Amino acid sequence: MSRYDDLLGRYHQIATTKQGIRYEILAAIVCKTLEEKGVVIHDVAVRGESGVKHQIDVTIETAGKKRRCLIECKDFDTRSAKVGLGTVRNFESAVRDTAPDEAWIVTCIGFTRDALKFAKAKGITPVVMRLFEDSDLAGRIVRSVVNMHVPSPGDPVLSLFVGRQRA
Repeated sequence: MSRYDDLLGRYHQIATTKQGIRYEILAAIVCKTLEEKGVVIHDVAVRGESGVKHQIDVTIETAGKKRRCLIECKDFDTRSAKVGLGTVRNFESAVRDTAPDEAWIVTCIGFTRDALKFAKAKGITPVVMRLFEDSDLAGRIVRSVVNMHVPSPGDPVLSLFVGRQRA
């Protein structure tokens, strides 16, 4: 069971045991949050120029501006595997047949070097969507403290501390 199954289960009940569905729904929720005025649909069949229907995990259609984005989701959390060239190549076939404005592959682990190279060459955006980890704070300022000492009304002193503090 993926950590993302548990995460969605806390907020939304899904009666399915199919692997990856909860991750797809989480991706759709994130997309809707980012694209409030657009239409975000989970699990849709899109007919391509060939007449063949392609199962697409998430689609986004932007209101007021003709833009369609197709998204393929890969929850490889339990396998701890990166998305490989074969996955990107398969999705690229559906993208070529359906001609969206944008195409993304969303995963929680990452991509192999060849998968990234091929995705870039074919205009597919690789996206990593995963749980926040403490290591994400490495090299970032976590807390800033400003102290102001006023020894007397006519002589204020300001000290500023900017630095890292572990969370």
